[in-house]
Amino acid sequence: MKLDAVVRKQQGISGPLCYAGRVLIITLPMLAMSYAIFSDALAPYLPLLLLALIGALVSTGLVLNAVVGERTRAFEALAQALKTLKEEAIRDPLTDLYNRRFLRDYLSRELMRAARESIRVAVIMIDLDRFKRVNDTAGHAAGDFVLTEIATLLKRHIRGTDIACRYGGEEFTLVLPNATLQSARSRGEAICSAIREEGGKLMGVTASLGVAIFPDHAAEPESLLRAADKALYDAKGRGRNQVRIFARGTARISAFRSKTAKRAHGMNRPGKGGLASGNGCS
Repeated sequence: MKLDAVVRKQQGISGPLCYAGRVLIITLPMLAMSYAIFSDALAPYLPLLLLALIGALVSTGLVLNAVVGERTRAFEALAQALKTLKEEAIRDPLTDLYNRRFLRDYLSRELMRAARESIRVAVIMIDLDRFKRVNDTAGHAAGDFVLTEIATLLKRHIRGTDIACRYGGEEFTLVLPNATLQSARSRGEAICSAIREEGGKLMGVTASLGVAIFPDHAAEPESLLRAADKALYDAKGRGRNQVRIFARGTARISAFRSKTAKRAHGMNRPGKGGLASGNGCS
């Protein structure tokens, strides 16, 4: 922000007339005073003096304008470089999804906002099944291709308000603000099915997904990620290629929960807590 302001300021003061005008304001009164005192002696040379003065002013203005223009371009290049570096710091270079560093910062802010506004936030953890087999049999270039295709697929299945991150390796994370348990489950199942349907392009890779909801399942960012991860590994343990919901409520935010939300939560909770039965991809 400060750098942009400096750039605008530099652009606003460029131009030879600006500099020439400033110098004229200072020099013309001095010239007038000198002429009043030495008018008889200077009269024959006055046109030449004025011409020399104007030439000097214009030359100075042109030089200064060139210097300021170069400086402005340097500021603009620096601003662009800083913007690029900022993007690179929060993006995964292979998939162009957000990275784990961004996820940590974003999720903390999003949960604070959700607590203030009494809304839910869903986290979906996604792990590609038997991805190592692709690297081992087809090579790492093929593995990279699969990862970029998965990233493209995830972008197609999220809203503008959602974010998709590469959590690490073949694991991805989605954050869905203002999502219900049912909408998060439906989104997970749609993604699971889409990955399976593209099995030919993705070399037989499928996905296991775990879903957790703030504040029903966890009240803190790390706890919410662990809850989604636990549901993910339950999906892995039950045969892969499916969505599992973490259902044991551990939230400590407490004034948040409408009667409707309580009923919905109660309907989705299995007998004594633990993990709700998830659906396989359909």
